[in-house]
Amino acid sequence: MIVIEDNNKIHIEHIMPIKPNKDWNVDPDTHSEYVWRIGNLTLLGGEYNKKIVNSSFDKKKRIYQKSDVHITNMIIDYDNWGPNEISDRQKKMAKIALDIWKL
Repeated sequence: MIVIEDNNKIHIEHIMPIKPNKDWNVDPDTHSEYVWRIGNLTLLGGEYNKKIVNSSFDKKKRIYQKSDVHITNMIIDYDNWGPNEISDRQKKMAKIALDIWKL
């Protein structure tokens, strides 16, 4: 396991972007409901984040595929990105968290 201690080298990435462009066919209500959910957030090295800020999901997936961050790399298994995928990923992340931090 690699620990990155410099927060300038890794960023929180919004998969569905904060300011979606025409590539993201999402209505304003759905966007505001899902954009800040943990299932829509991932970690990405800063060198990639600046290049893909509002890109389409397909373009983002090509960058995510190169990521060494496991939770980011897992996103490439999705064909589309919207409310159903965000909810699905959020449930998977919750299960992983419970497995890691068992009470």
